[in-house]
Amino acid sequence: MIHRGVPVTEVAGRTVTTVFDIMLAQYGVGRDGLPGEWSTGYDDVDTAYTPAWQEEVTSVPAEAVIRTAREFSANAEKSEGRSMIILGAGICQWYHGDATYRAILAMLMLCGCQGRNGGGWAHYVGQEKARPITGWATMASGSDWVRPPRFMIGTAFWYMHTDQFRSDGYSSDSLQSPLADGHLKGMHTADVIAQSTRLAGCRSTRSSTRTRSTWRTRP
Repeated sequence: MIHRGVPVTEVAGRTVTTVFDIMLAQYGVGRDGLPGEWSTGYDDVDTAYTPAWQEEVTSVPAEAVIRTAREFSANAEKSEGRSMIILGAGICQWYHGDATYRAILAMLMLCGCQGRNGGGWAHYVGQEKARPITGWATMASGSDWVRPPRFMIGTAFWYMHTDQFRSDGYSSDSLQSPLADGHLKGMHTADVIAQSTRLAGCRSTRSSTRTRSTWRTRP
């Protein structure tokens, strides 16, 4: 076990520190006056998370890691946070995807890029941005209130709860198949969402010709 100190203070009779200080201790970034076992530098192969240590694990040259970090942070400083990382779904489909996501977010936050126009995390798959958030499944399913969990698509949630539907002139007529029975004819997008909510737990069945869909509520 590695022991490392963090700066603390007293708040309402409790000893507290910051997430930032805990993170620096986790990565072995030593500071004057703090006790513990710390890395001696970027070339320290015996202490976890240094550029030299990770090279033996990932095969990525330590020099490449150092150069990437310096160039990314230098650009963020000069552009006031406009350093961006663009990625898709590939990371989360591999082992330790969460760790990779967290590493990306950590670098962005440390460089002041998160939440900055022109900077931050640009993920082009959408819902996977929530993957690293601890407890996301509990919040998304409301499973601390009721069982079994029920999920809702995020797009429809924000479409309704931010009143976007009020300025939307779209209707289901634009999406219907010529072979449809017309159950959704003339319905606004918001009406279709409301109906799908009322039919929660329904299932879709197909006829033998595979040209029609019939919605049936469960008993």
